Amino acid sequence: MKRIVILFTLVFTIFLRNAFGSDAWIKPAPAGKDLLLLSAAEFFTEGVRIKPPSRSSAIALLKSISFLEISSKQALEISSVKSTQKAGSYYLLRGVSLDEAGKFIVYQKGEDTLVYFKTMGTKGKSLSRCPIVVRLPRKPQNLFVMASTDE
Repeated sequence: MKRIVILFTLVFTIFLRNAFGSDAWIKPAPAGKDLLLLSAAEFFTEGVRIKPPSRSSAIALLKSISFLEISSKQALEISSVKSTQKAGSYYLLRGVSLDEAGKFIVYQKGEDTLVYFKTMGTKGKSLSRCPIVVRLPRKPQNLFVMASTDE
């Protein structure tokens, strides 16, 4: 079952790249690296969406960069983040979503960080930029952004 989900994710990612290839926020991990991040991550956590009043300014901040380290105070001001993790720093990361019902999971392995949005049955919905806040043990080096649906 896990292989089917991963295969569907790859096909959907190729579809997204073809449909929205001009959007710099979509950056799928290279073939093989995506499977490694999803199946053998050293760390993973849920990403928290930015509150609507701060969303447009967060998108503007991430116009030319894919992530930004922020203080814990800033993280609490712009999101409802509740991290139980003691170590690491807060980051504002690029993300893409298909709806408000799905969730973001952020995976890290080595220098690679993957922001992965997953939702149920939103076929036909438009893709939108959705910055998130997350606390990570390491600064992202290579940031990848993907989205998928399960039907």
